[in-house]
Amino acid sequence: MQMTSSSNNTSRESLVTTTFGDGVLTYLKNKHRGGVSGGKGTRYEDVFAVVEAAEHACRLNVACGAVSLEAQVPLYFIDDLVVREHGNAVEHCFQLKNSPSVTWGSGEKCIADDCIKQLMLSAAAGQPAPKVVLVTSDGDCAASLQASVPKELSGKVEVRWFPWAERSNVMCQLWPAAVEAVAWLSKYEAPNFQQVSDVLTVLIGVWSSQDGNIVVSALIEKARELSPTLIRPLVADDAVQQ
Repeated sequence: MQMTSSSNNTSRESLVTTTFGDGVLTYLKNKHRGGVSGGKGTRYEDVFAVVEAAEHACRLNVACGAVSLEAQVPLYFIDDLVVREHGNAVEHCFQLKNSPSVTWGSGEKCIADDCIKQLMLSAAAGQPAPKVVLVTSDGDCAASLQASVPKELSGKVEVRWFPWAERSNVMCQLWPAAVEAVAWLSKYEAPNFQQVSDVLTVLIGVWSSQDGNIVVSALIEKARELSPTLIRPLVADDAVQQ
């Protein structure tokens, strides 16, 4: 499973320059610096990432060690979160917008252009087309984006709504379906919203300590080491679950 490294970055810089030119390489480097500097403290992106991790854990159980998550990925146009699964060459690239006023835009450096260039870059690298997903916290905005997908991106990008609240317990109370996988990780058979929020908070703490780059099983295991009374163990499908 490949995560970003300095050697990968060097070859990717060359690929970006060859495909788009030096100006676009500068844009991507600036975009990455801006994303990293803005990534302090618990944010919408962090909550989405750990819920995404929990969903893979719920789907794969102990086999979620095959899935990695990387945030603020350098030299990606759609860079907030990239999910990779061993044995599956298709990357899932997420751009997250905690705003009610997101549009596709027009011209260079807009969201639509970033999506198009992400698809082009993967093709230039000889990789399968990535799953490109634009996520927003506003339901009306998500509906508007879905209704106005540019024709050149039709069938190639997904628009998704994911909720947000400043306090995790409020989010877990208001939108339990959005954190259902987090509830699955709870040791309680039928956890209430506060117990789900406790699990979510621990996961966010571990995710933040890893600089946004970790295998899902390691994230869950580290969280369980911190709070073994809150979080269930991951076990093989044929094992008796606790």
